[in-house]
Amino acid sequence: MAGNTAVDANLKKRHTQRQRARIRAMKRRRVIFFSLLFLTAVLIVMFFTPVFQIRSVVIEGNERVSTEQISQAVGEIEGENLFRTSMRRIRKNLLAIAYVDTASVKRVAIPPSVKVTVLECQPAAYIIENEKYIIINEKGKVLEVSDTIPEGIPQLAGFSPTVFEPGQELEIDEQNKYETVLLCITEMQKAGILSGVRLVSFEDVSNITFNYEDRLDVLCGSEVEFSKKMSLFREAIHSSKLTENSRGTIDLSVTGKAVYTP
Repeated sequence: MAGNTAVDANLKKRHTQRQRARIRAMKRRRVIFFSLLFLTAVLIVMFFTPVFQIRSVVIEGNERVSTEQISQAVGEIEGENLFRTSMRRIRKNLLAIAYVDTASVKRVAIPPSVKVTVLECQPAAYIIENEKYIIINEKGKVLEVSDTIPEGIPQLAGFSPTVFEPGQELEIDEQNKYETVLLCITEMQKAGILSGVRLVSFEDVSNITFNYEDRLDVLCGSEVEFSKKMSLFREAIHSSKLTENSRGTIDLSVTGKAVYTP
């Protein structure tokens, strides 16, 4: 009798466990069903109703590039569905603008809109070719081909450009000089002297020279330790030995020294 009672209890326990498992499975299926139903409803509202039609485009960060030019790159998207409009396509169009360095394109749900933020390239130098002024940034990207002399940036000489399409990377006749040119521009910019530099000559890359504020001719030697040379030059022009009217030559070609000759 005791054995039968134990068997009955065990069967009853198993039956109860199976019932509970069926109930749990049913609850899970119900949760999944209603979750999918809710998700479907949300997706329909997001993608196929007027609720999320784009009402405006907000543009930030542009100074040189006109708002109209950015708007043209974005396209006529007002009235389109916010979530079906490709942000990647808009960003690609923005990056095709020569003066745009980086571009961020974000969806804003309330109110439905698109926020465009651009970071612009800054002119670093220019090259003269066929009476045109080819303006580049510190990475060698061509920003503009102008008919007028740019202000506040130096002229680069000692090579000729072969490819200079706005938005594309500059190519020159002596590509072995290219890295040296970009290195020098970058280090001058880091040293905070670029705005005072008038002309940099790369005619002889073992003897790079530049003119500063039309009053100092600077002999740099090669690009070796160019960063240190620019630091020495910055210290020299701010030292008590030189005034704003000092004229002459500063020789940086000997590593670790800045020799001024009036």
